[in-house]
Amino acid sequence: MRVVMSREVLISAHSVAVAASRDGVTPVISQIAFERQGEQLAVLATDRYWAVIARYDSIEFFDWEDGHQVLVDPKLMKPVVDILKKDRSGAVATLAGEGESVVWLDGNGTSAKVSVDTIRSKFPPIARLFPERVSCHGTARLVLDVDMLAKVSKIITPLSAKKKMDGNRWEFFFQSEERPNRAEPILVVRSEEACEIQCIIMPVLMTGAK
Repeated sequence: MRVVMSREVLISAHSVAVAASRDGVTPVISQIAFERQGEQLAVLATDRYWAVIARYDSIEFFDWEDGHQVLVDPKLMKPVVDILKKDRSGAVATLAGEGESVVWLDGNGTSAKVSVDTIRSKFPPIARLFPERVSCHGTARLVLDVDMLAKVSKIITPLSAKKKMDGNRWEFFFQSEERPNRAEPILVVRSEEACEIQCIIMPVLMTGAK
């Protein structure tokens, strides 16, 4: 069971970990989840207060069943990501699950291998939290904590990883017309060719309270 992705996709996927929990009491959400969703690779992270899902196209799957997940500790991914960030030789990354999971990359003289401790628990089904964007309507007022905006800005798209482009151009969708007086989660979206990243921020974090 393995999946092959470009260096830019792995760099982007690792950046999703900004939403992962730092609480050791709930180790399953201190990981990021790699999941096959049809022909897309989905990467999910949450700390219970906000959640991120990134979906990538142009991914090669080998013996990876639709819906199957692999949980990976982002701290153990970092050495591979750091090498890839410096590489310009066309290296690719492979995430494999064969007994113990292994993350490795290999390409044109650059190689690294990191054993990954997986947790045998199911990642929470956070994808169902995300509303359809057509049902979200903007209002004239948005209150959002600047620390949360700073976290969102750390999420990198593959195109940003490739060209070092500005990664802070996001669309905000918030507050439904049906319940205008009720605090609703904010949906933050960035779309580009072969990738869409969505963040959902719960009302408790809109003003910095936690």
